[in-house]
Amino acid sequence: MDKQQKRLAVIIFLAALIVAGSFYGYWQNDAVQESTSGGSQLDGSRHASGNAAVIFISGAVNKPGLYKLNPGSRVVDAIKAAGGLSVTAVVDKVNLAQVVKDGMHINVPEKPCVKPAKRGPPGSAGTGVKSGSVNINTADKPELMKLPGVGPTLAGRIMTYRKEKGPFRVITDIMKVAGVGEAKFRKLKDRITL
Repeated sequence: MDKQQKRLAVIIFLAALIVAGSFYGYWQNDAVQESTSGGSQLDGSRHASGNAAVIFISGAVNKPGLYKLNPGSRVVDAIKAAGGLSVTAVVDKVNLAQVVKDGMHINVPEKPCVKPAKRGPPGSAGTGVKSGSVNINTADKPELMKLPGVGPTLAGRIMTYRKEKGPFRVITDIMKVAGVGEAKFRKLKDRITL
């Protein structure tokens, strides 16, 4: 081997070491991220392995998104992985002890935004949030049944829609629930809020 061939061999050897070191470092970093805490956030390119559960958490948490949790994890672990609850969270509407399942959507509801009542001229009644209005994002079955034309079946459909699709964004979204057409919406629109 002449001098030039030895130099080339050393360069190839060093390049191979650098590439191997990079792969090892990447593998170590990925393994550490997976083993820290009970859950790790996913970026869409990583999939569940083994018995791990990939869940989607939304609503009143600090970091909503997709998370991979260890087998046997509970909703409280998912909330911790998502940075904890936001200050607007309604905790008593979520079963923190429920065991999470792969593909589960956890939506933590938020406290309704209450607007202060507007004051009219002296001697007149104020006009603000209408008394008797029902928040369709947080109301339970008995509250929903106070609405005109809403019985136990339709109240159940509204609650199922919220659970599966998340909170209503605008009041007209209630028409996406089976059994609520334009005529029924006209009866409800002055009695519902978000």
